[in-house]
Parts: sequence; structure tokens; C-alpha cells
Amino acid sequence: MLNQPIDSGYILPFKSRPAKVLQGWHGGYSHFSRQIGRFVIDDSYAIDFELPLRSEIIAARAGIATGIVDWIKACYKGLDFKIGASYPGNHIEIRHDDGSYAYYEHLELGSISPFIEEGSYVEQGKVIGLLGQSGWIGPTPHLHFEVYERGIEGFMRKSLPVSFRD
Repeated sequence: MLNQPIDSGYILPFKSRPAKVLQGWHGGYSHFSRQIGRFVIDDSYAIDFELPLRSEIIAARAGIATGIVDWIKACYKGLDFKIGASYPGNHIEIRHDDGSYAYYEHLELGSISPFIEEGSYVEQGKVIGLLGQSGWIGPTPHLHFEVYERGIEGFMRKSLPVSFRD
């Protein structure tokens, strides 16, 4: 399963077209596995989409909102991984019916839909927030999108490849 893209009906997580991929699977900039304590955080299959600020971000697949952060004001635009990795961004995590999670990061402060709260059902294609400058965005604003499994042996988070039907 991990060597083949998940074809589970995902759509691109934004309405703006076209969009440029700044960093894709196994991107050497920040999309790799790293040890933190006794766990591995794996971002190998994350995708960074360059989009205009305030672009509408939509749910790529339906699920339950399991994590929402909408209070971060800080933004790091540099290139140093050791500094940037300590800058989390505003984000939403959505759990799908197969147990996988989608993660949408670098949302604008205060832009997350007031109709979405932890535990609420989010329909595919629903606007969940706007792209902003929160967390480590490097020199170019982008949406960090990732699908992963949580809590499997040795991993805090295991990134999964995904394809988009559109």
C-alpha cells in the first residue's frame, strides 16, 4: 500500500488554478523522515502547493475534523530547517473513514470556517480556510498538504502517497 498512491477519491485541496508544486514527494527541503525522541515523523509524501495568499482551501476528501489550530501569528520566511521546523502553522487535520488523515497547513489566522470545529463532519469540497502566512512558509506562501497514518509502530506520523482525481 505504501508504494502505491492512494486512489480514494481525493480532489485538489484548493480552488485556485493553476497551482505550482514547490516541493513534492521526498523533497530534500523538508519532506523527509526525522527522529524526534523515540518516534519518527515522516513527511516524505507531503506536497507544497504555491498559491496566492487568501486562496480558498477546500477539503480534499470528506471526514471528521480532529485537529484545528487557528491562533498562530508567527511566520518564518527563511530557509534554515533548524529554525523553520520550530514554527508550526495554523492548520486543520481531517480523519477519513479508512483511518487516514489529511493535513492542511499555513492557513491565515482567523480564516478557518466557523462551521468547522473538532468533531464536526466536513464534506469534500467545502471551504475550510484561506491560505495565509503562518508557520514556516519559506520564501513563498504555500499550502502544505499531506495524508498520513498516525500511531503505527515506531511512527508518530507515517506519510502516505496520494493521487488526485482532478
